[in-house]
Amino acid sequence: GQSDSYTFPLTADSVLSLETQRNRYSITAAADDDSHGSVSVLVDGQPAQGDALSAVEGGSVITFIAKAERGYHFDRWTVNETDDTESGDTLTVGALGQNMAVTANFAASKEYTASGIVSHDSRGTMLYTLYDIYGNVVDEAESEMPDTLTLYEGESILFKVKANPGYMVEQWDCNGSATVSTAKTYPGGKITADSAAAPNDTITVKAYLVASSLYEVGYAALDNGTLSAKADGEPFDSMTLVSGGSDLTFTAVPNSSYMVDYWTVTQ
Repeated sequence: GQSDSYTFPLTADSVLSLETQRNRYSITAAADDDSHGSVSVLVDGQPAQGDALSAVEGGSVITFIAKAERGYHFDRWTVNETDDTESGDTLTVGALGQNMAVTANFAASKEYTASGIVSHDSRGTMLYTLYDIYGNVVDEAESEMPDTLTLYEGESILFKVKANPGYMVEQWDCNGSATVSTAKTYPGGKITADSAAAPNDTITVKAYLVASSLYEVGYAALDNGTLSAKADGEPFDSMTLVSGGSDLTFTAVPNSSYMVDYWTVTQ
């Protein structure tokens, strides 16, 4: 039988054996609305779906992972009709012991507005890269950004300037906070849409461009190798006049059996 106990009268030497089997359970997992997000399932660390979830061995470690679509964020789990508001967007069951019906519930995210300005616009162009709440690139300006962009809470944006020939960045300003910097990328890095970065639900970044000075740049490999240079990705010869604010990249190529020892930079 399948009872968990067995009783018999002992009348002779006896040897007992026990055979066990693991129960199997069904698992269903879905989002409250497919347009809001999705749910993936791991069984003992391996992705599983469809028929593989209809009879899962008891004791298996089950992991549910919720992923929101853009404009939404994870809110809570519902497990067998009971809400779980404490777990994050990853829910782990250490040992499966029952049938499970799991729903990931999502909520609409707060909207923010972002804008980027170059002063003066005849001196350059503001570009940007927009990242979703998971850090994935969802939008990128290759020519010029629109007047305003919509971001959802938790998303982030990185502003970059493409300066016209003869100009360079002198200063950045984000929501009234100025930073003196010649960097072409906003020196504060990615700006996350939240109440701290955008107290008025708005992110406004401005880059001030000025006429660039020219600087003579010389370079050389002392012995046993070669050295090349690029300014903003374009090769240039030693002792060339280079616009201020340019990003310089030097590349050393040692001869066979040699390696780079050290760099010397004099300004």
